[in-house]
Amino acid sequence: MPELNAATIDQFAARVFRGEAQIEQIIESYSMDELLRAFEGSRRGMLRLLNGLNEAQINFTPDPNTYSLSEVVSHIVASQGNVYNAFIDLSLAERPHIDPVPRNPGGGAQKGLSAEVLQAEFQKATNDLVELARATYDPTIKTQIEYNQFGKLSYKGFMFFQLVHDLDHIKQAQTLRRSPLFPAR
Repeated sequence: MPELNAATIDQFAARVFRGEAQIEQIIESYSMDELLRAFEGSRRGMLRLLNGLNEAQINFTPDPNTYSLSEVVSHIVASQGNVYNAFIDLSLAERPHIDPVPRNPGGGAQKGLSAEVLQAEFQKATNDLVELARATYDPTIKTQIEYNQFGKLSYKGFMFFQLVHDLDHIKQAQTLRRSPLFPAR
């Protein structure tokens, strides 16, 4: 079973999007601890991308149709609420749902946030999801919830979905940082 790094997650996601596999089949042999380690690792990668950036860099867009780093990261934080709420529903935990949760592509994206605010909110969101997962995940519960075009997902399925979503936006942030128009420090 391959390590859950960016390349492996990308390959698995491609198989799902091509209809060659279902998320639940792919993640069956991975433990929740492995999924959480991969999640925390990908989140550390995004934080490294933000480290040391100034406001002009955080809010830079090369054109009106491209999201800034501020918008990318704030979208990840806001949209993570869908997975958070699914964890509560799957575990039957007595915790409040996050509301409202954006339901549209790019939902929750905010331009104009400072690097410090983004990093703090991103780290808090990461910690909140990991803490909820560690507190509520029970491998004996096999309940699944229907989720968009991905079908029925288990607890681990939702965690994998979040990994794929994060990886997509990390690539988006890396592309933005490599833009020849990206402001110098």
